[in-house]
Amino acid sequence: MSRRSAIPLTRTLLPLALAPLAGLAVLLVSVAVRESLHPHARALIPGPTVLELAVLIAWRTAPFCYAPALLLALPLLVFAPSLRRPTYTAATLCGILIAWTSFVILQWTIDTNRDHAFLDALRGIVQVRALFFFSVVGGATGLLYAVLVRRRTTVPSAD
Repeated sequence: MSRRSAIPLTRTLLPLALAPLAGLAVLLVSVAVRESLHPHARALIPGPTVLELAVLIAWRTAPFCYAPALLLALPLLVFAPSLRRPTYTAATLCGILIAWTSFVILQWTIDTNRDHAFLDALRGIVQVRALFFFSVVGGATGLLYAVLVRRRTTVPSAD
C-alpha cells in the first residue's frame, strides 16, 4: 500500500468504535427475520416483541461485538499502519477472520472442559450455518470500518 494510506491512529478510533454496529445490525435483522418467519410460534408462546428482543440482544451482545475490536483489530491497527485505511476487500476479509477468531475464543472460554474446548470450538465454526453467519457479521463490520475510515480521511477537493 502507498504511504498515503497510512493515517494517524487517532483518526481510526471513531470508525473502529462504530464498525461493530454493523455486526450488531446483522444480528438484530436475523432475529427479526426469524421471528417474522415463525409467527405461529409467537401466538403459542407469548413473549417480548421484536423491538424488545432487539434491545435485549443489543445490550447482551454489545460486549462480544466490541471486545474483538479492542483485542484483535486495535493491535493490528497499531502495529500495521497500512491497515488503518484498507481496501474494502481487505477490510471485509479482516472482519471475517476477526469474527471467526472471536467466536473460537468465546467458545473456548465458555467451556469448562479446557482439554477439548478449543477443538470443540473449531468444530463449531466449521458448521456451515455458523460459518456463514459469522462471515456476514464480520464482513459487515469490516466493510463499515473501511467505509467510515475512508470518509473520515477523504479531503474534499478545492474546486
